[in-house]
Amino acid sequence: AGDPPIVAGESGAAGLAGFMAVLSEPGMAQQLDISARSRILLFNTEYATDRSRYAAIVGQNPEDVLGAGSARGAS
Repeated sequence: AGDPPIVAGESGAAGLAGFMAVLSEPGMAQQLDISARSRILLFNTEYATDRSRYAAIVGQNPEDVLGAGSARGAS
């Protein structure tokens, strides 16, 4: 939806993975008082430090992911 791309390494994505796990558990978001009006702050502390592993998982190298975001913002 026009959001800028994020390139994160394994530990940098841990906060997002945890949040996604919370949302996948029925009733967990309600128990934690997370709603559509909630704002969630995540810290990404690591770039894609292992480029080949990143490309194997994502299907693109980090520079291409970031470049795709730049091209999208230019239109």
